[in-house]
Amino acid sequence: MRSGSVPRDPLTAMHTAEHILSAVMQRDYGSGRSLETHLGAKKSKCDYRVPRPLDEAAVRAIEDAVNVEIVKDLPVTSREVSR
Repeated sequence: MRSGSVPRDPLTAMHTAEHILSAVMQRDYGSGRSLETHLGAKKSKCDYRVPRPLDEAAVRAIEDAVNVEIVKDLPVTSREVSR
């Protein structure tokens, strides 16, 4: 197994943000894993199953919850597990 810090490039940052978003969606909506995810360096899309349509206030609350975690600037590491 190899581990270390994660480089700070845009695509890696978007991937980390997707993990944070998934955790918020699980915690606040019980949505489980995303149904579909497309990550790009400038724009990404994640689809989730939620119990009701999300209005603007809910979308803003999700965004705020994700940003709370991002501003903590916690260290991000990766592990590579050999098969």
